[in-house]
Amino acid sequence: ALVHLPLLGYHLVYDDGWTLVTNGFLRLPAELPTLFSRAAVEHHVPDAFRPGLVVFDLVTYQLFGLSPALHHALSILLHVGVCAAIARWLRTLGAPADLVLGTVALFGLLAVHAEAVAVVSFREDLLAALLGLLAAAAASRGRPVRAALLSLGACSMKLSAGAIPLLWLLAEALAPWRPRPRPAALARGFVALALGAAAVVVYTFILYGALDPYGADNLRIFQHRVGLPPVLAASLQIHLGYLQQLVAPFGLSPEYPDFAASFTDPPTLLSGTALLALALYAGANARRRPVAALAILGALALALPTSNLLPMPNMRADRFTYLPSVPACLGLVALLLAAGRWLSRHVPPASRSAALIAPLAAVVVVQGSLRLAAAAVYRTNGALWSVARERAPGSARAQAAYGELVIRNVPADAPADEKALALARAEAHCNNAERLDPTYELPQLCHARLAAAREDWSAAYRRYAAALAVSPDRNAPTFAGLAATSLDLPGT
Repeated sequence: ALVHLPLLGYHLVYDDGWTLVTNGFLRLPAELPTLFSRAAVEHHVPDAFRPGLVVFDLVTYQLFGLSPALHHALSILLHVGVCAAIARWLRTLGAPADLVLGTVALFGLLAVHAEAVAVVSFREDLLAALLGLLAAAAASRGRPVRAALLSLGACSMKLSAGAIPLLWLLAEALAPWRPRPRPAALARGFVALALGAAAVVVYTFILYGALDPYGADNLRIFQHRVGLPPVLAASLQIHLGYLQQLVAPFGLSPEYPDFAASFTDPPTLLSGTALLALALYAGANARRRPVAALAILGALALALPTSNLLPMPNMRADRFTYLPSVPACLGLVALLLAAGRWLSRHVPPASRSAALIAPLAAVVVVQGSLRLAAAAVYRTNGALWSVARERAPGSARAQAAYGELVIRNVPADAPADEKALALARAEAHCNNAERLDPTYELPQLCHARLAAAREDWSAAYRRYAAALAVSPDRNAPTFAGLAATSLDLPGT
C-alpha cells in the first residue's frame, strides 16, 4: 500500500474516459434494472456483459463522483485485498508461512501489474481476482455454496475468473502440502466454482444472442479481420512474452499493436516449443515437484481466457497477466527460497538468516522499483499516449490519440505560426494513424478535430461522418462533433 501511494496523485486515463467520465448510465441509479435486459445492449451500456462490474462502478461513482484520488485509493485497497486473498487460500492449502509471505510480497510488487492497478477502469482484473481467490479458499474449506456465490461475483466482474476452477482443481489434486481430498469433494468444489462461470456465459448469450459480446462485424476486433489461426499463432508468441515480463520486467507498455502470425514462423515455433516443454516438465514432475507443477500448469490454465481463443479487443496487455501471475509467483518464490537455503549453507553462520531471504528480497526490491517507474506512465493521458506512441509506433490508436493530444494542447492565444506548426505535427500523427488502419474510427476522429481546429468545417463534418460509418459503438462524441460542425457548415 505504501509503495502505491503515488497513484493518489494520478489522473483518470485510458478507458476511464468511456467507462467513468462519459458513461451516462452511472449517473442514473434508477436505470439499473435496464442492465439485466436487452435494452442495455441497445443503449450501448459500457461493459454490459460484466453486470457485477457495472453495478460496482455505479456504486463507486455515486460515492466518489469523478475524484481520481478516491478511485485510485480504492484500486490500491483492492490490490492489497487480492494479496490477502492469496495468503488466505495458500494457508488453507497448508502452504508454509515463508512461501505464503514471499508469494504475497512478490505478487504485490510485481512490475507487470503496474497497468492493472494504476488505471481505474482496469480494476475489473482486481475484482475478479479478489472474489475468485476467495471462492477458491471457500471451496478448499468445504463451503460450496459460498464458493459458488463468490465465483459468480468474480465472473460477473470479468470472465477471466472462469479459469479459477481449473487452478483450484490442480492445487487440490496435486496436494503439495496436505492430503488430497476425496474424489467426491474434488467434484463438489469444482462444480461449485464452475457454476459462476457458466451462469455468466449463459447471461451473455441471453443478452447478446451470442457468446461474443463485441459482435461478429466489429472491425475493432483483429480476429474478425484476419481469422482465428493467425491470431492463435501470434498468441503463442504473446504468452511466452508474458513469461518474460513476469521474470524480467522489461518491454512493459501501455500499448501493443495487434499482429498476425503463422504456425510455421520461427518465433511461433520457438514459443510453442517452449510453452509445450514447460507443460510437459510440469506433468512429468507432478508427484516429485508438485509446487513447480502447480505454478506452471496453474499459470497456463489461468492464461486460457486471454489466449485469444475468443475474440478480444486487445490481443495483448500487461493487465492480462494479473491472475495468471498468482501461481507463477508461487513457483518463483519457491525457487528463490530454495536458492536462499543453498546460499545459507555457503556463508558464515552469522549471515545465514539473511542469506535465506536474500535472493527473494533482491528480486522483490527490483520488481517494486521497476513497478514504480512503470506506473508513472499512467499518471496523465499525455504521458500515457506519448509513451505509447514511442513504444508502439505501429499502433493506429496510439498515433491518433497522440495527435488529438497535440491539438488539444495548442493554446487558444498561441501565435499563428506556432499554432500552424503544432497542427502540422498533429496532422503527421493523424496521417500515420490512417495509414496504419484506414478502417478504424480514431484516425478519422483525429482528422475531424484537426479540421475543426483549422476551422475547415466541411472537412471536419466529412471526417466525423466517416468515423461514424466504421464505428460500432461509443459514438456519443462523434455525434456531438457532427452536431457542432453542422452549425458552422458553409451555406447552412
